[in-house]
Amino acid sequence: MNGTAGSLLSIGAASLWLGLLLGAAGFATVRLLPRLGPSRRYRLWYAALLLTLLVPLATQVTPRRATAIAGDDPRPAAGPSPLSPVGLQPGTPDRITAPGGDDMTSASWGWRLTLPAAVIDFGLWVWLLGAGLGLGGLAVEMGRLSRLRRSSRPPPRELLELWSRAITAVPTGRRLRLLVSDRVGIPMASGWRRPAVIVPVELHRLLPADDVRHLLMHELAHLARFDDWHVAIQHLARALCWWHPVVRWVTRRLETEREFACDELVAKRGDRRGYARALVRVAEVGLDHSSGFAPAALRGRLTDRVEALLGRSAETRWSWRRAGSGLALGAMAMSGLWIGPPAVGAGLVASMAPAQSPQDSGTASPERTRGAVGRSLDSLFRTFADSGFSGTVLVAMGNEIVLEQGYGMADRERRIPATATTRYSTAGITKLFTATAILTLEKEGRLSVGDSLTRWVGPLPRAKDRASLHHLLTHSDGLTRLQAPVYRRSAEAFVSAIAATPAAFEPGSGYRYNDFGHSLLGLVVERASGESYESFIRRRFIEPARLRATGFEPDGGEMAVEYAGPAGAQVPVGPRAYSWGRRGSLGLVSTAGDLYRWFRAMEDATILAPAVRARMLVPRMQSDWGAEQGYGWDLEPRPDGRRIWRRVAGTPGFEGELLHDPLDGWTAVILVNSRIGWRFRVWQAIERTVISSGPNR
Repeated sequence: MNGTAGSLLSIGAASLWLGLLLGAAGFATVRLLPRLGPSRRYRLWYAALLLTLLVPLATQVTPRRATAIAGDDPRPAAGPSPLSPVGLQPGTPDRITAPGGDDMTSASWGWRLTLPAAVIDFGLWVWLLGAGLGLGGLAVEMGRLSRLRRSSRPPPRELLELWSRAITAVPTGRRLRLLVSDRVGIPMASGWRRPAVIVPVELHRLLPADDVRHLLMHELAHLARFDDWHVAIQHLARALCWWHPVVRWVTRRLETEREFACDELVAKRGDRRGYARALVRVAEVGLDHSSGFAPAALRGRLTDRVEALLGRSAETRWSWRRAGSGLALGAMAMSGLWIGPPAVGAGLVASMAPAQSPQDSGTASPERTRGAVGRSLDSLFRTFADSGFSGTVLVAMGNEIVLEQGYGMADRERRIPATATTRYSTAGITKLFTATAILTLEKEGRLSVGDSLTRWVGPLPRAKDRASLHHLLTHSDGLTRLQAPVYRRSAEAFVSAIAATPAAFEPGSGYRYNDFGHSLLGLVVERASGESYESFIRRRFIEPARLRATGFEPDGGEMAVEYAGPAGAQVPVGPRAYSWGRRGSLGLVSTAGDLYRWFRAMEDATILAPAVRARMLVPRMQSDWGAEQGYGWDLEPRPDGRRIWRRVAGTPGFEGELLHDPLDGWTAVILVNSRIGWRFRVWQAIERTVISSGPNR
C-alpha cells in the first residue's frame, strides 16, 4: 500500500468522525437555544464545516513550528493526544512535509480501521476520481457564470433609482455593479473579483417598486456578508469531500441559514411584511435559473423564511421536547469524543500482538515471547516493504537482539537489497558522538561546557559572543537563521561565515534545532584534543567499541543510496560535500548493528566514563515539541508516563532513529534510505508490539 493512501484515508476517517461530533454538537446547540439568531447559527455551522475539514488535516501535516535545519527532525512519532501534530518532518531545510504513514493515532486513544492494502488504494482512487469530477463541475459552473456576466447589460433608469435606494439601506463597503439579463429568472449576487447583482430584464415591470427594492437589498446583504466567497468555499468543500455526508448536510444547513441571516438584515432595514410579500411574489413570477455560485433570494426553505419574517416560526419556540433532543445529541457528541478518532491501516492489527499457538496459552516464557515479537515485527515490516519501505531495523529486548533485518532496496537502480549489514550515512546520529566527545574532554579537564565559544573559535560579533558550548549542545545558541549559507571547506572560513550571518536570537533565550552548532563543537573537539575530529572519534570510541563498519563519508565504501522526493516519484540523492557545517553534525557512516553496539558500549566504563553517560541524560531545557533536551539525547515523554531516550536523524534522502525505553527495556535502531515518514510507523509498531508482550526487563 502506498503510504500516502493510508495517510489520506486516515485524514478522511478522522474528518468524518469529527464532523459527526460537531454536527451533533451544533444541532444540540440549536435545539437548546432556539432563539439563537440566524447570523449566529450561520457562524456556528460554518465553524463546524471548517473544523471538520481542517483539524484532521492540520493534525497530520502541520507542525507547531519549523525548527529543523539541514534535515534532522526531532519531532515525536505520537503524542498524548490524537490532535497533536504527530508524525511530522521536514523534507528539505525549513520545509515541512507530511509522512506517508497510517499509524497516526495514539495507542491509548482512538481505534483502528484495518483494511486490505488493495482496498485502501482502491478507496483513494475512487476518492480522487470523485474529487476530479466535482472540481470539473465547479469549473463548468464558473465558466457559465462568467459567460452570464459578459452577456449582461446595464440596467434602465427605473432600476438604477431603486438600486440607489437599496444601497443606501444596505451598504456593503464594496464596489458593485447592477446588471440586467434575460437569462436569469430571479435576482442573484455574483461576487469575487468584480461583484455585481444581476436581475431579470423585466423584473421592474413584473413586480411593484418596493418589492424590487427589497429583493435588491437581499442580494446586497449577501455581498455585504461576503457570502459569495463563503459559497465558493462550500462548493469546493463538497467537491473535494463528495463522499462526506456531514459536509453535504452542513453545507445544506448553511444555504438555509445564509438566507435566514440575509432576511434578518433586510427586515431590520426595511418593511418586514413588505419584504415577506416580495419573496412570495418573486417565487410566483420567477424561476431560479441562477448559478450555484451566485446567492439568490429563492434559496433555502422559503415557507419557513416567510413564517419567520411574520413571527410565526416554530423554530424559535422552546419546549422540553426540543431540550431533551438537544441534550441527547450533546451526550452523543461527548461519547464520540471519548471513543476517539479512527485511523486507517493495512492489516496491522493482526501483526501487532505476538503470535501464540494454542499450547502457548497462559504465561509464555521470556524467550518465547521475544521470539514471537521478532517474528511479528518481521512479518509486519515485510508488508511495509511491499508498500515502499526500505531500510534496516534492529530491535533488542533486554540484552537480546530479537530482530536485525533489512527490507526493500538499498540501491533501486542496481536492485541491491537492504540487509542487516547495509551501511548508511546516518546524518544526525553523528551528533551523539560529538556530544560524547565534548563531555569526555570535559571529564579529562581539557574544556568545560560552560566555556565561551569564543575561547575555541576566536572573536565573534557582540550578539553572539555570549554563546557557550552548553548552548551549542542544547540548540539554544541562536547563532544563525534557517538555511544560512555557511558551509565551507576550511574551519576558518566556516567560523567567518557564522560570524557574518544574522543571529536568530540571543544565546540562551530560545530554542531552534540546527546542525551548525554541532559542527562548531566538532571544531572544538579538534582544538581541545589536538587531532582531527574524525581521528579522535575513531581512536576514542569507534575502535574500542569494535564498530568495524563505522566511519565517515570520505572513507568511501558501499552505502545505501538515498532517495528524496514524494512517494512514487523519488530520485537518488547525489553526493554531498563533506564540509564544515556538516562535519561534527552529519556524515557518520554506520550500520544498525554497529549503532546498537555503540549504545551497549556506552555502558562500558573502559570506553565511556559513567559520569559522562549520566550527564548526557540530565534534562537541560524543554524543546518546543515537548521533549526534554539532554546532551546528545532527547528524553521523549510518552502518554503513559514513560520517557524514551531518542537520537533523531534525517536529511532529504534519509531518516533514522536510535531509541531506548529504560522502563520496558527495549532498544531500536531504525535506518531508512528515503524521507516519507516510514521511521515513525516503524517506531510505533515496535513500541506497541513490545509493550503488548509484557515486561521485558
